[in-house]
Amino acid sequence: MRHISTRLGNPTIGKRIALLIPNAQFGEEAVRLGIYRFARPNLPWDFLNLDIGGYPQARDWKPDAAIGRAGRPDFAAAARALRIPFVNLYGGEPFQKLPQVGTDNRAIGRIAADYLADLGFKNFAYFGLPKDPSSMDRAAAFTQRLGELGYKADAIDYEKIYPAVDVEPPVRDIFHPTLHQWLAQLPRPVAIYVFDDARALLVSDACRHLGLHVPEEVALLGTGDCEVLC
Repeated sequence: MRHISTRLGNPTIGKRIALLIPNAQFGEEAVRLGIYRFARPNLPWDFLNLDIGGYPQARDWKPDAAIGRAGRPDFAAAARALRIPFVNLYGGEPFQKLPQVGTDNRAIGRIAADYLADLGFKNFAYFGLPKDPSSMDRAAAFTQRLGELGYKADAIDYEKIYPAVDVEPPVRDIFHPTLHQWLAQLPRPVAIYVFDDARALLVSDACRHLGLHVPEEVALLGTGDCEVLC
């Protein structure tokens, strides 16, 4: 937050801070709470809570600074168009040259590999998002660390045709049938590291439809610590 506080001048004067943070994402409430705790009770800041697409409302409110998640080029352009100090809460790699607070996705992947390997598993897999930089970084670090430990990981390939599985699950995701086919051909017991908790729940549901026992046959590790999903 130093970037904002040093640009705002006298902290005793009330400032208007726009928060463009998703309302229903994972971990975002903790982020918002951290911002509030930083400001209260010493900084007389007024907050305007908006979703990530609320740039027109933020502009009309005329804030002194903004904190938000600008993970798309159009959002990044809208953030720059505000012409105020803006901190981007997106991802782990610099994005669109905005001041940024993110996560070390490669460190996350390595920690996941160590954790699952310490449980004694010999078979590993990774389930993530296609063409997503954060997911790709976690997958790369996960498989690299397992390689250092003498293991390999099977990462799902959405373009690959896996052996068909005789199951008719309720399809809630475009990749759901591929997920079932991929899970069915993995050697078991297997430890699967999943990009985030939402996808971990999806994998857990798929295991249930396939009759695979969690965690005896398929151990799942998600990321994000979303209490409701976990």
